[in-house]
Amino acid sequence: MGILRNIKARVDELENFPSIGSPLSAVVAVDTDYRFLGCGNYLAFYRYANDNVFIDRILHSRQDYISILLGDACGDFDD
Repeated sequence: MGILRNIKARVDELENFPSIGSPLSAVVAVDTDYRFLGCGNYLAFYRYANDNVFIDRILHSRQDYISILLGDACGDFDD
């Protein structure tokens, strides 16, 4: 299955199961509505509100997605 087809198949699942993704707040201590869903080597970041799913970004899992999504709001985190 191609990369785009895999991402689309996973994102399509959100139509019936919008809560299947993990909350981003489970990974980083920042209050955010973002959830994320694994799509092979990629992560789809989305928000769910009023029975609507809003896909904000799809990023490679090796990218610094916390900084990309939250910028200065995330501050400096030590593992």
